[in-house]
Amino acid sequence: MQFTVTDGVWSLLVCGSSLFIGLKNGDIVQWDQPGEVMNVLKGHTHMVTCLLQCGDVLWSGSNDMTMRLWNIQTGECMQTIETESAVTSLVCGENTSSVRLCRFLLDGDPFIRVWSTNGTYVDMWKVEEGGNFLNQTWNHFLPNI
Repeated sequence: MQFTVTDGVWSLLVCGSSLFIGLKNGDIVQWDQPGEVMNVLKGHTHMVTCLLQCGDVLWSGSNDMTMRLWNIQTGECMQTIETESAVTSLVCGENTSSVRLCRFLLDGDPFIRVWSTNGTYVDMWKVEEGGNFLNQTWNHFLPNI
């Protein structure tokens, strides 16, 4: 099936031989070859702002204030996690034991939230004001993921 993107593209992720495309309408399109749709993941109600592969799971974040965990092979939504604001960034460490939801203060939320890779909420860190925020954040949690 040929697919042409008619809505805005907000996020991209290369995963194995697939390209995942997060769209403004909330859909995630999985291409297995340029323009060849393998799957369309539906569930988000607003733009998909970030995509992350963590093991065999695709994480998606959206302006609909949810994160969704998808089975990469089947496209099934395995879990929906509601958040307090739009999800703008996701980070997974090398050991893939946890996922960080990072908002980088774009919406005034001074917290980094942490989930295990199975979607269980783990912790929340307040980012102190002042100094170089990005350097503080990277130095604080990325080596410990």
